[in-house]
Formats: sequence, structure tokens, C-alpha cells
Amino acid sequence: IVEHPEEVPSRTRAQEICFLPNLKDLLRRCNRLHDPLLSEGIVRIEVVFENTGGWSRTGIGFADASCSFATCKGPWDDGNRYNYVRYWGDNGNLQHITYTKENQKYADGQRVAVEVDMTTVPRRATFFVDDIEQPNFVIGIPEAIRFLVYSYDESSSFTITKFERLIQSTAKGIEGSKALEWGKEWK
Repeated sequence: IVEHPEEVPSRTRAQEICFLPNLKDLLRRCNRLHDPLLSEGIVRIEVVFENTGGWSRTGIGFADASCSFATCKGPWDDGNRYNYVRYWGDNGNLQHITYTKENQKYADGQRVAVEVDMTTVPRRATFFVDDIEQPNFVIGIPEAIRFLVYSYDESSSFTITKFERLIQSTAKGIEGSKALEWGKEWK
């Protein structure tokens, strides 16, 4: 349930979240699990990345409610490797246990969204770039999740442009779409 969407920050800078001035040699990663915990309804988050520098430097997705990501570590660290799904910007890959391609790449300035539908059986997450539904989506997602936004460079940032509860899903299914199951290896 999205109880307090006003508490979700509208803009997040990797530097503000991840870095201590005397630890500049640390990996420049920012993982942001966004509260609230989602367990009911249909909810969509949309972000715009800025100053990311290109390759594999951004991601949006969701994580099992049990995840706790440490500052300045990758989302795959600390035993979380199989507990999240991320949509990479530089190549369109979805990452969970393995990777799959075929979703659109996205870049700075584009609106990237993930919509979770906790009302369907199985529960489902669908990805969008500039409101265009992407062909690969995830089914069987956990009973409770948090949205995840990932940025790598110190100078990068993202703005949350939408965080909303929907009455009905905007996912319609597209030709060539493929359901990828949570907890399984993807081919």
C-alpha cells in the first residue's frame, strides 16, 4: 500500500546519498530503495536520469521487501543477488539471476518507469520508456516489494517524475512480449 507518497524524494543525487568527503576512492554507487513497501494495488514509479556518463550506470526496478542495500555498494552485494530485478539503461537488459535482452535502451532525459500490479495472479512488473511498453516483463514477483533506482557516477542524479497508484494497469501487452519468471534463470 502506498501510504505516504509525499515522503518519496523528488530528486536524488548520488553524491548526496552515497559519499563521504573523506572516502572519495570508494566505488561511486548509489542504490536507493524507495519506501513505502508495496503489497497491494497497482503502483507506478517513473524517473528521469541525468549526467550518468553512459554504460551500465543506471537502473530501475524493484527488490524483495527483505532486501537492505548498503550505501556505496552494488545491489548485487551482501547476498542480494537474486532478490531484485533491474532494467539497465545502456543495453536494455533485465537482470535478476541472469540477464535477458530485447528491451529498449534508455538514456539521460528519457522517462523510464516500472509498474507493479499486485492484483493479478501472478503478480507482474512491466517496464516503460517514454510511455512505450517494453516487451520483457516479470511475473511471480514477491508479495511485497520496494522500488529500486540505481546510479553509478558521483555527478549523476535522477528525478522521480511520477509515483502513483493506478486504478487499472497501463500494461496492454505487445507483440513479441515475453514473461520472465521471478526466481528462475532467464533465456
